[in-house]
Amino acid sequence: MVSEEGEIRGLLGRNPDRTFTIHRMISSDDVVAVHYHSQANSEDFGFAVVDIFRVEQCQIVEHWDVVQRVPEESANDNTMF
Repeated sequence: MVSEEGEIRGLLGRNPDRTFTIHRMISSDDVVAVHYHSQANSEDFGFAVVDIFRVEQCQIVEHWDVVQRVPEESANDNTMF
């Protein structure tokens, strides 16, 4: 089993130009959610991502995520961010 830290390092190693643009961070009690835009490079439409973490004693004990590719054309005027 590869740790999440190892997975992130592998992702960044394969995509050194990847950017993560944070749009929102929300916390309530022991839960933190981060809404961000991940792009492999400046030409990539990328992914809209929400990571949700449950934290105990300053450590992540649970993690969930929602990932959706950003479309080239939107069906409406709403943005994903």
